Amino acid sequence: MMKPLSLALTLSLFGIRASASSDASFGAAAATVSRTMKAQFQSASLLVAQQEEQTLLAMLGDNDAQVRRSAVKALKVYVSRRASTRDRIVSVLRDRNELLAVRQEAAKTLSSVSGYVDVHNALLALARLRTAEAALRGMAYKALYW
Repeated sequence: MMKPLSLALTLSLFGIRASASSDASFGAAAATVSRTMKAQFQSASLLVAQQEEQTLLAMLGDNDAQVRRSAVKALKVYVSRRASTRDRIVSVLRDRNELLAVRQEAAKTLSSVSGYVDVHNALLALARLRTAEAALRGMAYKALYW
């Protein structure tokens, strides 16, 4: 809880004047500031998350396979938020030119969204693909039922 003087100073920063004799107006002003600050914080958090997601998606094109694998793993928190992110991870999973470790990580990342029809179908198709590496096929099966 803020001390009255600190709260009064904070309120003045937002251009809100509250007299010391008016506890009700002071409380209302404090609530207004609290809502405003909370809304601004949420907006800033959303912006940072979007920038982080875009950075991670860009890292999928890095020359270093370990960077790509780490980016795929980190994108797990974003695959449930946007279809475009899920689609990008599915494309990594299907990419036969991608290294096995990166594709396996893609299957793990997609495990949390295997309920989406497109993801489910991609994992199932890979799991059934006889020409795919056994480790990758196994990971695709696990991702379906993890």
